[in-house]
Amino acid sequence: MESETGEEKMLTPNAIMWRQEAYTIENIELDRDEVTKLQVRLNEKRQHVWQRWKKEYIHGLMESHRITRDESDYPEIGEIVLVIGDQKNRGEWKKGRVLRHIRGRDGVIRGVGLLHRGNQIQRPLQLVCPLEIRSRLGHEGNTEELAETRVQGRTIERRRAALDAGAKIRMIAADD
Repeated sequence: MESETGEEKMLTPNAIMWRQEAYTIENIELDRDEVTKLQVRLNEKRQHVWQRWKKEYIHGLMESHRITRDESDYPEIGEIVLVIGDQKNRGEWKKGRVLRHIRGRDGVIRGVGLLHRGNQIQRPLQLVCPLEIRSRLGHEGNTEELAETRVQGRTIERRRAALDAGAKIRMIAADD
């Protein structure tokens, strides 16, 4: 798109919707060395932001859970946690439900057993962080209790309501 002055302008959806002036495209000529330096610097900045976010956000989140918890410094059974990893995208980090606590020889809880996508994994407490939301099972008024069922060597958790419904269906089928 050209303006009255003959300059090229960028046409954006926002400019069309709100009838705003389009942005002028500037011709920037950079030589290969400048582009390489900019790319290296950009990569360094991205790495710095990632390390800082990982350090400050995760440690801040863990600390806030330590402060707000009543009695324990470790995730409770049934709580949903984030498994800290080296992947840069937080969305790729594993999330799991705490199934059990792993105690050391001294009796202190050193890790947790988690259920992640149907698989049981173990992680130390340092690599497990409770999410911002508190999701725990078996607390006051929770009607969706879970029960474990063994199917072909795999443990599957089913809601108590689903188990009760299955029992009622079997009773009705037996009566007919």
